[in-house]
Amino acid sequence: MESDERGSVEINAPGCYSTACVELDLQSLAVNTILQSQHVNDMEGGASLGVSFDVIQQASLEDMMSGNQGASALASYDETALCSNTFRILKSMVVGWVREITQYHNVYADNQVMHFYRWLRSPSSLLYDPALHRTLHNMMKKVFLQLVAEFKRLGSTVVYGNFNRILLCTKKRRIDDAIGYVEYITKSIHSREIFHSLSISFFRCWEFLLWMDPANFGGVKGKLPSSILYGEEDTSQKKNRQGEGEEEGSEDEDEDEADAEEDDGEEGTGDVEELIESNWNIMQYLPQTASCQKYFLMIVSAYIAAVYHSMKEELRRNAPGATPVKRRGGSQPSQQAVGDLSALPGMISFSQEYVSSELTQNVFTITQKIQKKVTGTRSVTQPSEMFPVLPGSHLPLNNPALEFIKYVCQVLSLDVNIVNQVNKLKRDLLRLVDVGEFSEDAQFIDPCNSYILPEVICHHCNFCRDDGTHL
Repeated sequence: MESDERGSVEINAPGCYSTACVELDLQSLAVNTILQSQHVNDMEGGASLGVSFDVIQQASLEDMMSGNQGASALASYDETALCSNTFRILKSMVVGWVREITQYHNVYADNQVMHFYRWLRSPSSLLYDPALHRTLHNMMKKVFLQLVAEFKRLGSTVVYGNFNRILLCTKKRRIDDAIGYVEYITKSIHSREIFHSLSISFFRCWEFLLWMDPANFGGVKGKLPSSILYGEEDTSQKKNRQGEGEEEGSEDEDEDEADAEEDDGEEGTGDVEELIESNWNIMQYLPQTASCQKYFLMIVSAYIAAVYHSMKEELRRNAPGATPVKRRGGSQPSQQAVGDLSALPGMISFSQEYVSSELTQNVFTITQKIQKKVTGTRSVTQPSEMFPVLPGSHLPLNNPALEFIKYVCQVLSLDVNIVNQVNKLKRDLLRLVDVGEFSEDAQFIDPCNSYILPEVICHHCNFCRDDGTHL
């Protein structure tokens, strides 16, 4: 977890996630925090310390004239205590806006709430108070960390999270089960008063995900139901409504479910490459000479597709409706591996065998091709000149084959189940390019420097986020 005094909190857990992952959008964190500020103080015992916003010690006129201010003088050094009166006024104003929206559907009050954090954040706004903004921002961090802890308590793994979005590994095999689970935990979270005004909505989902950071990830995207995408009723409400409907409606729904199952089966056996999404920022720093970028994407996508096919095949074999003959005929002796406990045993053994045999052979062949191509063009162009110079470049790169090996092995090692196989592959490949396994040149360093612009606000939609994570 990374945190900065002025920036937002960022949680990142690199890895390979073979169960359904769901990305959620977070909205109204600032408004929710100021509305529930008393609960934030109560969690930390703020009222007992005498620094609560609603109960603050006030110095009398006699004390101020005599100079005997006591504890109030000590509290005045804290900017939280100094801006407490302003914070109370700000809170009452926001509460009034929310009341106008809920009771009278006041468009102007809604507009004020939308622009609220932008007005509080911008130094160019009237009555700008840095202490007030810093106080609210610190409270937002506390609420966000409480939210992350609540997701973990309810059984999720937080892959990535910031003030605007959270990526959860649900540990569910099917997308429908994952969506139902996320709907349940979001309802449970909203039932807590501290998160009552927080808006949580679905954005996208993944059936298989290789995650390094927000700028480097790839996987097989899942399809969200149209009811989720367009904000219709959730699954439980639909089931209740269907129970009250006529028999014709239930028959139509059964037909739709059967069609959906057929579509899932076709996707499992069809072309997975169309569903694979790759977003690897490190790939952009490989030279286009000798097709380094194309080969990198090809190897990583091939691994994702192969493991995804293996996972789907094993799920089909172990499905409740599968016949015993099919299960016995398709079963294979699988070795147990230490690593991702959510991964299926057959999928683990397949991925280990795939890396040791087919993928190793392909990477060796490609590395030799890159070396020959670079050697052939060395008389015309120096190897260091082949690398693109992009915003964020900070490393002296001069060996395309070596960088290709490091980037590919770094991405593959995100899967903890194949770390031993990848380490052996990397050791053999480094020997091929005459680089020692433990030398500094063999260690992976992100070729792109990061620079974060905290809380950049869009002037069109008022969306606020930390921008420029990777230049």
